[in-house]
Amino acid sequence: MAARSEAMQERVHAAGFPRRHPRVAGINMVHNEYSDRDLDVFISEKVMEKKGALFYTSNITEAWQVVERMMRKYFCELKLDVFLGGVSGDLWVASFYNPMKCKRFEGKGRTASLAICRAAREAYSGLVRK
Repeated sequence: MAARSEAMQERVHAAGFPRRHPRVAGINMVHNEYSDRDLDVFISEKVMEKKGALFYTSNITEAWQVVERMMRKYFCELKLDVFLGGVSGDLWVASFYNPMKCKRFEGKGRTASLAICRAAREAYSGLVRK
């Protein structure tokens, strides 16, 4: 069973998702080269309206909560593409589309979660004018 779990983790990592680390103070992921803590704080405070930043940019589970929030609160649709083995390596492109304003907001990253968070920051900045 352990070998199957390790093989599955390798396939998930090969698909562009960061490796999972043991829980640290109740958080599933730790800071790595594919995360952006400043963006995590922005997403937490502005988009999710929470105190204390989770690892949105390096954990697809947390990033998917951002997608659900963007869909429910800001009425956005998500499009997520991956380009494998390009000139600069693998690249994820996420875009949120708001049909009421006919606007698309895009973010790119080395992982799906990072691309989602970058697109969410652009969408929030473009949709919420304070």
